[in-house]
Amino acid sequence: MPFHPQLHNMNNKTKILILGGGFGGVYTALRLDNTLARRADVEVTLVSSDNFLLFTPMLHEVASGDLNPSDIVNPIRRMLKRVQFVQPTCGRLTWPRSGCIAPAACAQFRSTSTMITSCSPGFGD
Repeated sequence: MPFHPQLHNMNNKTKILILGGGFGGVYTALRLDNTLARRADVEVTLVSSDNFLLFTPMLHEVASGDLNPSDIVNPIRRMLKRVQFVQPTCGRLTWPRSGCIAPAACAQFRSTSTMITSCSPGFGD
């Protein structure tokens, strides 16, 4: 059987996994959504425990009644057209001991070529 680059690329997609749905993770996903995610040989996935991006610098304005909560919360799934979104139920990040924060959700990424990570510190950690 002759070599077909298009078929070869479909079987060997470059998988990009973004861990974390904070500002860094979401804006990385948005950038990739408009560039690499358009390609048939690239698969981009964002893993986040929350399906929303909260713009915390304006949180005080919601508390004071100047803004509605919907003004500072954006659903991640609506923001991304070509990037897959996975919302696992997971505990703490135990990298590199276990290899993934949500083994069931991340099992498909064992052969991931590229990994982009982001994290945001939580209160009380």
